Amino acid sequence: MTMPLDVVYEILSQLALIDLINVARVNRSWRKTLLGTQAGMVWKTAREAGKYPEPPEDFTEQRWARFLLCKVCQYCGSKLGWQSPDWLLLRRVCAACRRTHLVDVRCITERRFPNVDKDIVKRRLGLSSMRPILLGRRYPPHFSRVGRNPRS
Repeated sequence: MTMPLDVVYEILSQLALIDLINVARVNRSWRKTLLGTQAGMVWKTAREAGKYPEPPEDFTEQRWARFLLCKVCQYCGSKLGWQSPDWLLLRRVCAACRRTHLVDVRCITERRFPNVDKDIVKRRLGLSSMRPILLGRRYPPHFSRVGRNPRS
């Protein structure tokens, strides 16, 4: 016997944000239900009930919940334990991935272009700010290529 989606969403809207994350991990069916576009209001209700901040405009409610509450490196998948999210990158990155794959744009500009205005280098690389960038074979979702603006 199947239940109508509006009833399922009403029941799910009573859960805490971490519980929604855990329910989404139960199986493919629950994942599809909770990560679908119609479930956005369920996630928003849970976020507001938990008094969590609003997500940035390029984050979905689901992705924002994972960023805030999951204690796993979003690059390699290792458990982070107590480590808080990286608010500059808007990602959870373990120390090993940070050392291996993180490059500070300021270091690149100072070494490779020592006599050039940093604003010119920043525009040439297509960066909106001097934020660190991740390097490696597997790029995080919002870092498609090194040197590209992650928000464009």
